[in-house]
Amino acid sequence: MLNENKGNETETSSPIKTYAHVTMNPEISMNNQLRSIPTVLNDLGEEVVVYGYKDIVDNGNGKWLFKFSRDDGLNEVAAKSLRMVNGKPLLVYRWDPSIGLDKVEPSVLPVWVKLCNMLMEAWTNVGISAIASCLGKPKIMDSMTTYVCKSGMGRTKFARVLVEIEAIKGLKDEIELQYRDKNQVVKGTKKVKVEYDWKPLVCSHCNVFGHSFEKCSKRTRTVEEIARET
Repeated sequence: MLNENKGNETETSSPIKTYAHVTMNPEISMNNQLRSIPTVLNDLGEEVVVYGYKDIVDNGNGKWLFKFSRDDGLNEVAAKSLRMVNGKPLLVYRWDPSIGLDKVEPSVLPVWVKLCNMLMEAWTNVGISAIASCLGKPKIMDSMTTYVCKSGMGRTKFARVLVEIEAIKGLKDEIELQYRDKNQVVKGTKKVKVEYDWKPLVCSHCNVFGHSFEKCSKRTRTVEEIARET
């Protein structure tokens, strides 16, 4: 970069530090040695870089501790507490003593589900939203499902949606659709089969995800269970 006003420069003026200036100036040290920095996966399972990342510690109970060298890197990751990795939710919390080191068992989880045997008249944003609402809070459709809803063409074997499910509602295997007339009289019914990309363990006693009812340590054992254990 040329400066046409050299004569007007004062002793205190600072030259513009171009890339060439930096590389040619012996007074400026530039470390050209690179090193491997661990990456993480984003919501789509793609490899990305997180600024400020430093170290990971496996706590041994399904909980991992991520260390950061800078607060801005930590805040950026903690700002989005939930991520999907390979179809499974990754819960991220900013640690503090109140959380402790015990495994967190959430009462609500986002789960990818397939709505099979879908009715042709239900292949709309409203129709899929209504059916998925029977499972929980619908969040998004995958790209193919979105395309079919918009164009009316493509894969119609199943609709794939991300639903935020409460443990208290459980994981349904099918959804009943009713056809009613203007007087709300049921004229017919159909079933939509529900399949899960990943089916988390759920306890109907604690109403949380993370362990099953059978393995729950907080509920009272039946006589039959006690007999089997002895």
